[in-house]
Amino acid sequence: MKKTMQAAMMMIATSSASAFAAAGTQPEETMGMAAYLFLGFLALVIVGQLVPAIGLLVGILRGAFSKQPEEMENS
Repeated sequence: MKKTMQAAMMMIATSSASAFAAAGTQPEETMGMAAYLFLGFLALVIVGQLVPAIGLLVGILRGAFSKQPEEMENS
C-alpha cells in the first residue's frame, strides 16, 4: 500500500510540472480606461493636497527662521 501511494504521488507531482511550465498560454490582461481614469483622479487628489501642504510648510519655515521682534514688557 505504501509503495502504491508513493507511486501515485510521484505520478501526480511529475504530471503537474508540465502544466506549470506552460507560460504565455493565457492572454495578457491590461488595465481598462476606467482604471486609468481612477488613477488620474487619485493623482489629482494627491496634488491637490500637496499644494496647500507645501504652502503651509513654507510659512512655518519662514516663521521659524525669521527674526522676531523683542517682546514688550507687561506694564
